[in-house]
Amino acid sequence: MKRLIMVAGLVLASAAFAERTTSLCGTDWKFRRDPSRRAQWSAPELDETGWESVRVPHDWAIAGPFDPDGDGDTAKLPWRGTGWYRRTFTAKPLQGGRTYLRFGGVMAGSRVYVNGVYAGGFEYGFLGGSLDVTEFVKPGENALAVRADTVTGVPEKYWGIYPGAGIFRPVYLVEQPARHVLPDSIAITTPFVSATAATVHVEAELSDGWTNFSFTVRNPRLWDVDDPHLYELELFGETFRYGIRTAAFVTGDGFHLNGRRVQLKGVNLHADLGPLGMAFNASA
Repeated sequence: MKRLIMVAGLVLASAAFAERTTSLCGTDWKFRRDPSRRAQWSAPELDETGWESVRVPHDWAIAGPFDPDGDGDTAKLPWRGTGWYRRTFTAKPLQGGRTYLRFGGVMAGSRVYVNGVYAGGFEYGFLGGSLDVTEFVKPGENALAVRADTVTGVPEKYWGIYPGAGIFRPVYLVEQPARHVLPDSIAITTPFVSATAATVHVEAELSDGWTNFSFTVRNPRLWDVDDPHLYELELFGETFRYGIRTAAFVTGDGFHLNGRRVQLKGVNLHADLGPLGMAFNASA
């Protein structure tokens, strides 16, 4: 009986950061549409009179107006355009540390400015990421501006779904000590799992190099569909979560989880809430 054994670990998309994480979500953002895409809107001293107060996560297109001749699969909403977001934040950089801005998702072609200086951005709207803004941040109050461009930053259609527009996921300020795990660099796998022991392997890029080590968990509590148990790994002041389980596709018998056959069920789930927008909506 042939078996294709898959990696029996969990690759971390994010971590529960220790103590220096600040949410930049909420109502204290200013917003305006601007088809000219002028970088002048990033200036710290800009007069924001006439700018709209919005809550982030935000999707500007759901304000309408509906286009009767628009595509039904994109909710007939005016998602094409360029928008600017502005707000201030207070930083308390750690001595010798690094400061990051973490974006869960900006649709699309984003450009990020800190105190009027371009700090980076993300072309693809459905993926978030972190920017190292240490050299642009000063202790105390800082000005943050984000440009979202769905004109040049989005293909004609994203597979026939509504793409949304704007900062549609949370934003965080992360201030790290001098030695820390670089954002999105850690991978935790469990290459060997039995009823009595599991090997946990960790690879991560640190601010001063790579770390690569393994350890053993005795009598592991396995991650399962009815008991999605997660372990926690503490590494340089951060907490990372991972699951221990085995997974295999068995020829002629389908998918096996932790040594037993499990019927795979699911849906083709897109971010397709249509006129509810792309901004995170727990009730939907």
